[in-house]
Amino acid sequence: MRCMLMVAVGGLLAAPAARADVATFYFAQVGQSYSAFMPSDDPLVGQEVVLARIYLDVESFPGSDAANFFTDISFPIEPAPGGTSALALTGADLGWSGSGTFNYFIETTEFNGVFIPRRYGAETPGFEFDGLILDGSRIEFITVPGPSGLAAAGIAGLVAARRRRA
Repeated sequence: MRCMLMVAVGGLLAAPAARADVATFYFAQVGQSYSAFMPSDDPLVGQEVVLARIYLDVESFPGSDAANFFTDISFPIEPAPGGTSALALTGADLGWSGSGTFNYFIETTEFNGVFIPRRYGAETPGFEFDGLILDGSRIEFITVPGPSGLAAAGIAGLVAARRRRA
């Protein structure tokens, strides 16, 4: 039995490294919102988020103040302890003001967690801001197979060990 356990642990350690994928979500355009649902059979469900990259490029039209820009988005993620599944950004908080093109980029683990079946959506009201979110703006989640994927690898290792003994 001890030998089988060592083989199973060895199989887990020798298993190929988890392949990272990228899941991309988009901001709502200025003056718009959207709502969506991630069903339980979506391939992202169960994937674990290990890093998020936020790319936001905004054009504030002449006469508009980028400080008045606001956007928020929620994600179908069960966050890890201390994390979150929603993002809200304001031009004022980002130090933006006046008209022109403004950029924001960050890599963060704040959204680490697991994708789950749930409603999600985004909104970018245009009440006090006249401009647009430029192409290329997005949120990328770097994902790996979730904890259940690792458990499956461990079970496969036990089965392989048992077959070798027989």
